[in-house]
Amino acid sequence: MATEGQREIQSLNAAADYSAAANQGKIVKIDTAANEQAVLVATLGARGDAILMNKPIAGAPCELVTDGFGKAQCGAAIASGGLELTPDATGRLIAAVSTNFVFAISRNSTAAAGEWVGVSIVGPYPKP
Repeated sequence: MATEGQREIQSLNAAADYSAAANQGKIVKIDTAANEQAVLVATLGARGDAILMNKPIAGAPCELVTDGFGKAQCGAAIASGGLELTPDATGRLIAAVSTNFVFAISRNSTAAAGEWVGVSIVGPYPKP
């Protein structure tokens, strides 16, 4: 079971409508097309800046976990704790490979995509 601990919460405005429950727990990045906006990560292995924790409509404030212990959706089964994780093309976390940016370290395993994984946010940094 994914748990949360001490974490840092920041806020940016939503670049689009993220009010669907399926968007909670996905990875976002600072939008390069507009100031002070967050956009869902849509490229496998791309840089992620935070975990989206609420369901904002376009232009509304996003509740973003940027540091510490959080929980996020996984895009595939996570085999164990201690794995480096990166966003997939839908903003969910998967195991990172050498061409990816690492966003977080898993704190527990999961059985399937769509489950919540406890993470320690450590990135982004390029996986060696």
